[in-house]
Amino acid sequence: MVHKWFTKKGWQLILIGLVLFFVVGPIAFVYFQPRVGLVPNPPLSVIEEFKRIARMSVDSGIGVIGIVFLAVGLTYEIATVILEYKKKRRHAQLHAGSSNAIHLLSVILVGILLFSILYFVQLGPSESYTQIEFQTISKGTFSGHKKAAYYVIENEDEWADIWNQHVRFGLPPPPPLEVNFSDTTIIAVFMGEFNTGGYGIEIKNILDMNESVLVKVEKTYPGRRCIVTMAFTEPFHIVRVERIEKEIEFYTYEKTYECS
Repeated sequence: MVHKWFTKKGWQLILIGLVLFFVVGPIAFVYFQPRVGLVPNPPLSVIEEFKRIARMSVDSGIGVIGIVFLAVGLTYEIATVILEYKKKRRHAQLHAGSSNAIHLLSVILVGILLFSILYFVQLGPSESYTQIEFQTISKGTFSGHKKAAYYVIENEDEWADIWNQHVRFGLPPPPPLEVNFSDTTIIAVFMGEFNTGGYGIEIKNILDMNESVLVKVEKTYPGRRCIVTMAFTEPFHIVRVERIEKEIEFYTYEKTYECS
């Protein structure tokens, strides 16, 4: 029965679309961004990882083609279900067999999957948001914080602990900035340690999405032909904003710059 379904044109298009979107698209994205891995740091939830892979696929261009195949295949299958139903009614066969029920259910599931993809890659109605202003406390490429991590800091003890890790190799290490956490939130992103220069991390935008706050983080990587400093680097960016009471989510996108 499964073999019979996949011989239909609609299911062939759906299968091609799924392969393009979830396999070829992300692979193409990583191929053209050679220093970008599939797994971000810090680890994301299942839903956030699905969003990340979906955006990678769309950014590669191949994901858009996959969506088109999915949409055409789904439309074809919906039309097939409707025609089969009308044909059965015409022959006074009002009861549907189990195969037809499974067929209809599978079409509905593919429809839900397609809707989810469109929602997660934001091809549907745009979500309203407001830019949140922020000020940079410190940004650079040398830090005592060696591990990749993102922090939302809301109290003095945590701020002192993270800052002291960050400046532990300073002679002497500067004290942490005095912050009133009753009206301030600090956001810090650390990229981790690399054995050369050329890497960078930056908080590009902080957006109030009504239900939550989204922090957009850009990571940059040197291309294969770039000349970089031969020294260990630990890119970081630390900013302060007016106190945020909502849930904070991070979205990381990555770029490789090429050198001639």
